[in-house]
Amino acid sequence: MKKTDLHLDAWEKDIAPSTELRRWFGHDPKRWIEFCKRYKLELKNPAASDDHQYHSDGSRPVRDDADLRGEGYGAQRSNCAAACLQAHGFTYTQSGAGRKRVTIALDDLSPIARPAAGSVGGSEARYEIDIAPPYRLDLTVSVLRRLSTNVVDLFTPEGEYVRVLDGFRSPVIVRVAQTQPARLMVVLTGCDGSDEHAPALGFVRRILGVDRTLSHFYRAAEDISWLWPLAVRMRGIKPPRYPTLWEACVNAIVFQQVSLFAASSISKRIILALGSTVTCEGMTLHAFPSAESLLAANDDILPAAGLSANKLSALRRVADALVSGLDEAMLEECSSPEAVRLLGGIKGIGPWTATVILLRGLGRLDVFPMNDSGVARNLALYAGAVPLDIDRVLAALGPQRGMLYYHLLLARLDARGEIGRASHGLEGLAG
Repeated sequence: MKKTDLHLDAWEKDIAPSTELRRWFGHDPKRWIEFCKRYKLELKNPAASDDHQYHSDGSRPVRDDADLRGEGYGAQRSNCAAACLQAHGFTYTQSGAGRKRVTIALDDLSPIARPAAGSVGGSEARYEIDIAPPYRLDLTVSVLRRLSTNVVDLFTPEGEYVRVLDGFRSPVIVRVAQTQPARLMVVLTGCDGSDEHAPALGFVRRILGVDRTLSHFYRAAEDISWLWPLAVRMRGIKPPRYPTLWEACVNAIVFQQVSLFAASSISKRIILALGSTVTCEGMTLHAFPSAESLLAANDDILPAAGLSANKLSALRRVADALVSGLDEAMLEECSSPEAVRLLGGIKGIGPWTATVILLRGLGRLDVFPMNDSGVARNLALYAGAVPLDIDRVLAALGPQRGMLYYHLLLARLDARGEIGRASHGLEGLAG
């Protein structure tokens, strides 16, 4: 989203959360409620200056991070800001010649979803989430999980996405169904209090990419003869994002230089060995293991899962880095090239791995994993006889070039009949 497309009266960065608050928040949905409280205090009691701009009715103009680093990163941050404003109940009002501004109600930071009609109390709650169309849950879950053998991100015969989220007071199970082209129904089970609803819903929005808009990608793809038919066929996919940086790092390292099926099998064995389990309506759900659980694991567990010594060492170094203070907030402060260099400082993470971490873990679409044998094969297959200049294609796709990776993966999964396929072990639960 560009500032010129928003037609704003002002673009004021002085009402941004403080650097300290942003770094503490770290885009962690579990910290959203406390972040709102602290941010409201900052807005009510600005410490450094009182020169904030206000409109005549007392509302504050929406702001821009004026120090965004790079076109792709800036577009992503702007999209996230606009999506958060809409999702959290900020109100757009008209001003002048069609210009828009945002009224921020300091005493009423709204939830990120609406309680659904007939939602129940206790340990289960239902919410409706509005999503940016076009959207297809089956396509998005397919690229998130890669294969139907994935035991963390499940897809039921009825078309529901199911996952257990760890890191709460007790495991939280989320079930997501697409009830309308622009709406999802989310069922939360296991929340220990209503204060956990917003963080859990934040994870859903993040994992399923519901707030992302891809207009730039589609405009550019229309001029690429071999890509456009694929983009039309897969229209509705949104870029998924792992719920934690740790999960993104593990997946990127495990999938280094091995086939899709081999890496998926190794990942499954690691999760079964180290992750906790929850049973829900006949399904056994597996939580993704934490960095602490890997560091505490016996030396023979992960090699038995098929993980090489080099990859095991890399995972331990990443776990150490995360436990010692490396977090998403640090990477979010960097441009994509800077983040690649920062991650590359961890032995075992090269440019390809760092790029996949940014793409799948931070939602950065201005990156593309080069030197990927599977991507190269799919490029050659779908480009056909058309002369292929990949650098020119990536330049045309610009800040959303990462969507090419997801479309090529979808094409590969489609050829194998994996799109929308029920997760292994759930086929008999239909009906």
